[in-house]
Amino acid sequence: MAPSANLLTVINGVKAVFPQIKAQLPNGLNGTIVYDSTDFVNSSIHEVARTLVEALIIVMAVIFAFLGSPVRC
Repeated sequence: MAPSANLLTVINGVKAVFPQIKAQLPNGLNGTIVYDSTDFVNSSIHEVARTLVEALIIVMAVIFAFLGSPVRC
């Protein structure tokens, strides 16, 4: 993988082409993807999104607590 490449795009491309590569292997030879680091990357992205939502909820709660109402005219 090139340093500037997107890991998720590369792995999705490999997974798309892998069945074709596997079909070309000789009889008795099996191919498998041994290490897939996208699980860690997807988990990290999920955690960041979850943290942002939690922070937004906390900020809204604090603002509401100090203002006393969501909209002040």
